[in-house]
Amino acid sequence: MTAARFFMFLLLSLTLNACSPVVRPALDAPQKAGEQQCALPDTANQWFASSQTWQMEHSGVLQLGGKVLPLTGVMRLNLREKEILISIMSGFGLKLLAMKVRPETQEILYASPAADAIPHFIQHCADTLRALFLRFPDQAETCRNVGGLCVLEERIAGNVIRVGLDPQSGFLRQKTVASVRGTGDWTIRYDSPTVFQRTVFPKTVFCNAEKGEYSLNLELQQVERP
Repeated sequence: MTAARFFMFLLLSLTLNACSPVVRPALDAPQKAGEQQCALPDTANQWFASSQTWQMEHSGVLQLGGKVLPLTGVMRLNLREKEILISIMSGFGLKLLAMKVRPETQEILYASPAADAIPHFIQHCADTLRALFLRFPDQAETCRNVGGLCVLEERIAGNVIRVGLDPQSGFLRQKTVASVRGTGDWTIRYDSPTVFQRTVFPKTVFCNAEKGEYSLNLELQQVERP
């Protein structure tokens, strides 16, 4: 191991062990869809329903395998092409990873020795970004009332995608992504709607994956049109 690689690994290890454990908010357990159908709310002003490109900056905390890592990320989200271009940095400002993520593939543009040192870190990042920002039931034909939310469901690329929309505003409240191949499940909550250029975004996002062994808290710091 070179001196530079050892220093980066040591710096990351100190960051992981210095942070306090994350207190995760309770998520609603997935419910079976009821029999009562509801009208699909108007989602025209919601971020996920647009075909725009947005540049977003998030701060966040990743919990993986009992370790905690503060992160920042700058992301270009192209909803028309369903593509994410992202750069992820540690809490110290150390660049960890740059990648392109599409619904089925990812391209690693840069991976630091520190990122390589965390088991499954790169794949977890790609899978989570897909679950959070790229997978929605676009072709769902029915909308059901479940727990006060309008719920849509569709099977996409080997995953069962289930979203819950606010029946009045159309705001995306929660999502579950269940893999039929057993490669991983996600439960996601979107909170605190905020408006930019008449488009509604979630200010905070919480994602819990892999039976609670992996979680991510995100807070939107800035959004703009590139």
